[in-house]
Amino acid sequence: MNQQPAYRFDDFEVDPEAWRLSRRGREIHLDPLVLKLLIYLISKNGRLVTRQELMDTVWGDTVISESALTKAVARLRKALGDDSTTHRYLETVRSQGYRFVASIEEKRVRSIAVLPLNNLTGDPEQDCYADGLHDLLITELYKLPGLGVTSRQSTIRFRNSHQPVTEIASELGVDALVEGSLIRKGDEAELTIQLIDGRNDKHLWAQRYRRETPGILNMIADMAGAIGVEIGAIMSPAATGRPIGNRALIDPRAIDAYALGTTHLEQLSSTGIRTAIGQLESAVAIEPQFAQAWVQLALAHAMGGLFGFTPPREAIELTHTAASRAVEVDEKFYGGYSALGWAQLWTGDIDGACELFRKALQLNPSAPMAIHGEADCLMFHGHMEESLDRLRELASMNPFSVFDNFPLAAHLYMARRYDEAISAAKAMQTRLPRFSMHRFFSRAYWQQGLFDEALEEERQEFGRRGDTVILAALEAGFDASGPTGAMRAMAEALVARASQSYVEPFIIAGAYARAGLVEETLHWLEQAFENGSYEMHYIAFWPHLDFLRDNQRYQGLADRVYGPMAPAIRKLENTSL
Repeated sequence: MNQQPAYRFDDFEVDPEAWRLSRRGREIHLDPLVLKLLIYLISKNGRLVTRQELMDTVWGDTVISESALTKAVARLRKALGDDSTTHRYLETVRSQGYRFVASIEEKRVRSIAVLPLNNLTGDPEQDCYADGLHDLLITELYKLPGLGVTSRQSTIRFRNSHQPVTEIASELGVDALVEGSLIRKGDEAELTIQLIDGRNDKHLWAQRYRRETPGILNMIADMAGAIGVEIGAIMSPAATGRPIGNRALIDPRAIDAYALGTTHLEQLSSTGIRTAIGQLESAVAIEPQFAQAWVQLALAHAMGGLFGFTPPREAIELTHTAASRAVEVDEKFYGGYSALGWAQLWTGDIDGACELFRKALQLNPSAPMAIHGEADCLMFHGHMEESLDRLRELASMNPFSVFDNFPLAAHLYMARRYDEAISAAKAMQTRLPRFSMHRFFSRAYWQQGLFDEALEEERQEFGRRGDTVILAALEAGFDASGPTGAMRAMAEALVARASQSYVEPFIIAGAYARAGLVEETLHWLEQAFENGSYEMHYIAFWPHLDFLRDNQRYQGLADRVYGPMAPAIRKLENTSL
């Protein structure tokens, strides 16, 4: 980490990065120059700093009198509860200057990850409950300003891990880890939590919490607050004292349903997503004010559309409804704005979506979905390099999350930086070997003119799926007409299948595009638009659609996709693609 460390003395904390002085976790407001004076004196701890040096460094080019410096020192002493006779923190050396004399401890915890909670109940059925609390604690920690929090998707792989703490922290790229265990007996839950420095395995803090289960959200808020105080982060003023879901007591059945829904959603399977939706619907039926459950329900509906288990347009409407409800019940929870932003984006309201992502990031600068959304907004407004920077940051924050890593490779592909896109995809595959990238590699290789390599990736993908029908069509098409023949045959086989079962129209359009067939590509793009396919809001950027840019039918479709932003998007197509 290259960030400037925070400093602690007695019960004060000074954070130069966040430009903040706090005491016992509560911010003390200081004039910026007085705070700058304190930071400079601390950085020279134990050394005499002359009055002239302070005027030259703290005030710089601004000319001030020595009396102005004296007044600034007096304001600093007042804020610290110090005086010139006891000089507990700041010693005056008459006619010369000042010396900071308190014992200083540097604190550099800028990022944190919560490892899965160990279920010590003795009942395997409580594993899901422990996972639900794990997710809720991460969500609550997101409220701590200036702290990077790793997503649950990146930490669950370390469940029951025997790796040293330092190795786990290094893999996740964080300064500190939170470990914990759960014991649940009847209507009572006990959580033991410890905070560990990930660089040296030093135990920084530990605490045991016991509460009746209706008070579990309040207990989690207390944990996050205690961790924040320990590392010097301050709970957001908008969120201080407010547990998730805007209520202190909650029906334990809602937490149970939420936990089961969260666990099943992570399976990313048809059965898992449908089970998740059912459980999360139960959670919000039991507790209609449970904002996090509404957000998870919105995500479950979105995943159903993404993976083809629900028609995308229907999934988007359900996502929008659940996300809107989350915002309605808790306007201070970032998750609702993130989910609602994506629903707006998928329906073509780019400006509205971008405003929602901004709102989410105001509440939680580390919100993964909002960072991805902001990156898309930057791209839509012609700032591709800034978009890529945000996605690199996102991948660094959550290195083991598919949803937080794939966007970087995809945006590099859309930027026509194919070698970098392939490198990013390979790095992701190394970290996440269970996620297939064959189709992505095929697209990238095709754009590079590496048709043999592209077709081999398609073969591996269909072979992995055991899809002998499409694989046979590809081979027959290749034997008859080479690479473009293979793509055409694959597209036609997918069309035949679409008459019997759901096939994402955008995938069919992509195959026809690589075959160079204009009318067929446009037909299936129009079908994708009518279907609500998520990929359609990127059509101006996909390289394999470049051969359509001057086609009037394509331009009409782009106008429907982008609405009021269509002229600006078309200008981007003409100037930068």
